[in-house]
Amino acid sequence: MWDNSEEVTNSLSRLTATSKQRFGGQAFVDKHRTELRSRCQGKNETLRSLHADIRRLAALAFPTVEHTARESLAMDYFLDALDDPDFAVRVRERQPATLDAALAMALQMKVWAKNSRNRSSDVKPLGESKRTRKVNQAS
Repeated sequence: MWDNSEEVTNSLSRLTATSKQRFGGQAFVDKHRTELRSRCQGKNETLRSLHADIRRLAALAFPTVEHTARESLAMDYFLDALDDPDFAVRVRERQPATLDAALAMALQMKVWAKNSRNRSSDVKPLGESKRTRKVNQAS
């Protein structure tokens, strides 16, 4: 707003009108809908970061849509943006009702998968312990 005169910046109604003209309107909404539609999770992006950006874009892309409908849209865009389509399907199968519920389910499922991988890496294959004994006995 630094490029406006004092008569604009000293009046709230003029400042609001100037802001709406500059940053509002259908072109602004269309831009954010396009960004939302094409949003994908980055290689090292966390689920929380993706969630926050989807929420921001949904609010900007659907400013006049009722909150519950916007939540449902945002949840679908969040799941579509996940980098693993199979993981997105597994989260969808749990039928989250909101964007926050989808995030909570996705985080929980990631933790479960990580714990499962850690446990399976701790378990030795069945034949490994026998081979170790035979090598030790032969010495």
